[in-house]
Amino acid sequence: MPCRSDPQPPPESNAAAPAAECPSAYGATVELIGGSHPGIDKWLGGELAADGCIYGVPGSAKCVLKVDPRTDEVTRLGDLRGLSAIRGGKFKWLRGALDPETGDTFGVP
Repeated sequence: MPCRSDPQPPPESNAAAPAAECPSAYGATVELIGGSHPGIDKWLGGELAADGCIYGVPGSAKCVLKVDPRTDEVTRLGDLRGLSAIRGGKFKWLRGALDPETGDTFGVP
């Protein structure tokens, strides 16, 4: 959906535009939390887990990113530098997938 300049949602839809697509549309705002994470392609996608947290899937990052939207807490989990198959590599995993039965999140290579 392209960004629209008028603040009203399209008449055929009751849903507001997703904030990630168009932060200024329909009065949505964006707030940065958790400090700075410089670099490119750090995390490629994320999964909303059963615990209510969002887990960022590492692309070029050396850890998993955990975001708790209830508290705005951002935590780096693990150290992927020691794994020889992915050491220093870009695009370790492309996206994540959530197992609905166990609640586990898996990185998709």
